[in-house]
Order: sequence, then C-alpha cells, then structure tokens
Amino acid sequence: MRLEVKDGKIVCSVKPFAGATAVFVYAYAKYINGFRVMSKITAKKLLNPDPYAVKGKMLFSGKEMDAFGVAEYKEYSGSLSGNYVGIGVSVRHDAIEDLIRITEVAPDSPADQAGVLPGDIVYSVDGITAKSLGYNSTLAAVRGEAGTSLDFGVLRDGKEMHFTIVRRALTDQTVRYSLDEESGVAYVRITRFKSNTASQFKEVIDKLEENSSTKGYIFDVRGNPGGYLYTVVDVISYLTKKDSMVVCFTPSYSEPMYDTDDHEIDKPMVILTSEYTASAGELFASSVRENKDCEIIGKTTYGKGVMQNTFRLNDKASLTLTISEYNPPSGINYDGIGVHPDYEVLNTGDDDAQLLFAEEKLLEKINK
Repeated sequence: MRLEVKDGKIVCSVKPFAGATAVFVYAYAKYINGFRVMSKITAKKLLNPDPYAVKGKMLFSGKEMDAFGVAEYKEYSGSLSGNYVGIGVSVRHDAIEDLIRITEVAPDSPADQAGVLPGDIVYSVDGITAKSLGYNSTLAAVRGEAGTSLDFGVLRDGKEMHFTIVRRALTDQTVRYSLDEESGVAYVRITRFKSNTASQFKEVIDKLEENSSTKGYIFDVRGNPGGYLYTVVDVISYLTKKDSMVVCFTPSYSEPMYDTDDHEIDKPMVILTSEYTASAGELFASSVRENKDCEIIGKTTYGKGVMQNTFRLNDKASLTLTISEYNPPSGINYDGIGVHPDYEVLNTGDDDAQLLFAEEKLLEKINK
C-alpha cells in the first residue's frame, strides 16, 4: 500500500505486499472483514484493485479505515490534545442531514463573546460553505493562527448570520460541574475524553469530595463522541474499586485493563446518555454501570464499540485503522447496537426531562 499526494489529492495504490505493511492489512482483514490472511494478500482480495483518490480524505468501508493527509492528521490529532487555537465551539456532524451542528460554546471564548449559540448550524468559513469544504476541512479552516480573524457563518432558525471572530489559544475545558448544596446532588459533565480530561476530572471530583454537602453524582456524557482509551480508563479508575476490570478486548488485542488507582467514589451515582454518546463515552457509561451498579438514564447510545490506531506511513500521510472491539467488564460489545439505558427518557420540550429524572432517581438513592 502506498499513499502519495499528487495534484492536491491523496492517492492510494494497493499491490501484493508483505512485511510491516501486511500487519495493517492483517488487522483490517481479520478483525473487520472476518477472514484471515496467511502471508500475502492482493488488492482483489481486500479492496477494489483500482486506486482510491479523493480530495482531502479517503474512507475505506466507513469506520474501519481512514487515511489522512498531513494537514488533516494535524487537525485529527490536535483535536484531542485539549490545547488548541480556535474560537471555542464543539460540533457534531449530522451525517444524515450532512450538517455540522454546534453542540457547545465554551464560556468566555471568542465564539461566546461574538454571540454564537449551541444549536447553530455551521454554514460557511471565510465565504466558503461547509458543505463544499466537508467536515474535516471545515474544522481545519476554523482553526488557524492566534490573532487572525475569520468570517464565521451560521444558520439559526433558517436565517443566515455572520460573525467576525478572532482566533486565540484555548484550553478545552472538557469537564464542568455544579453542586446543589441543599440536595447534595453534584452534576459533572464530560464533553470528551481528551489528553487533559483525566486531570480536569480528578480536580473536579477532589473539590466535590472535599465539600461535605456532596451526597451523590450525576455524570453526563450526552453528546460525548469519545476520545483516548487511556483517558477514559484513567477517569473510570478514579471512581471504581482498585483491581476492578475496566475494559476488555475482542479479539484479544491485549490483556484486560484494570483499575490501578487507590481512589474510589463510594456515593450513589447515575449516568446520562444520548444517541450521540459514542465510543469512549459509551465505554464510560457501560463500565461504570457494571462496576458501580448504577443506572443509565436517557437514550440508547450511538453504538461504536471499536478502537483505532493511527500509523504514520510517511511525512505526508497517515492511516487510522480499526484493530479491535473494546467492551465493559461483562465482555458484551455494543458496536452497531448501542448501550441501552435502564430508564429511557426523551427530551421533548424546553425542560431537560432527562436531567430532572436523573436528579429524582439520584435523590431516591441518597435518601434511602
């Protein structure tokens, strides 16, 4: 397999091969397509023999394999670092409607100060529509050098609006919390499992544990699209009992991972999920439920129970490959199925019915 950049396009050529490159194809073939390779595999056995060439990004069979050019790889890896230059919005790609919807606006960020709101649909960046750019290129266009400005167009209630926003260096606050000292309910929202999430989570939990008013926890991973495996394992391990299994793998990508942290939360808790909770977000919900015997409230999650590794092929391209399924301690995988809540609750009006129901259930536990 060879990836090259030619005339502004990433071109992939697949030929018979062995050696190191065959490891990539072995993982792809064995774990995803359900057949084994003996030593060599030809293009006809794995992919269409014609080279794949698309502008900006290649996608092999959906979630199983991605190839990135250098700019996209930088955006892909940078998006999980927790530190970045941008305007301070979190987005979700609605593949069905082909829309990029803003899910959160960081407090006091450039976007917040400009008047961008959650629910806005990204329409254009510097005059180029998001649909013509595509999802990854739109995200890359929003980011840039600190101190530079961009024309950011959104659709709100069907009306096109434009904001001139100056980019700046930001630290992504992926963990936010509040405490109702009267009821003792602590609310902890985790938006994504980035490099800095575990340290933020531990800091929040430590503050809440030091407060004698804290009697129980609501962990909200609604809309959490996932992130790093080591991060979610670190976060879960701060809640569970030492030596508890946190995650296991099928096929046997590696040995199961266990809680090695002496810290444990021994208070009642519930978890909120949505149909956009995915990947590491689903692992958090399912593993904590099994370890702490707590309930999940909300909607069935997205259903992405597989993990990827990214391999740098050369200085111009990278390959992200699905290598295994990961599961909660029970070993029950949720890929393509989702994690089902113990209580399905829909948000149909202006009130957050899911959160209100979670508070009710948690108070029942606290007041037992």
